[in-house]
Amino acid sequence: MILGGAAPLDAGLIQLLVLISLLLVNALAAAATPWLGCRQTWDRPARVSA
Repeated sequence: MILGGAAPLDAGLIQLLVLISLLLVNALAAAATPWLGCRQTWDRPARVSA
C-alpha cells in the first residue's frame, strides 16, 4: 500500500515505523501483564483520594 502518493521508499519507511511502534506497544503490554499479576494489582480496588 502506497500512502497518498508518497514515494515507495517513504511509504515503506512509514510502514516500518508503524510496525516497530506496534511491536513496542505489544511488548510493553506483554511485560506489564505478568508484573501486575504478580503484584496482585488486578484484584485490588483503586485508591480513591478524597
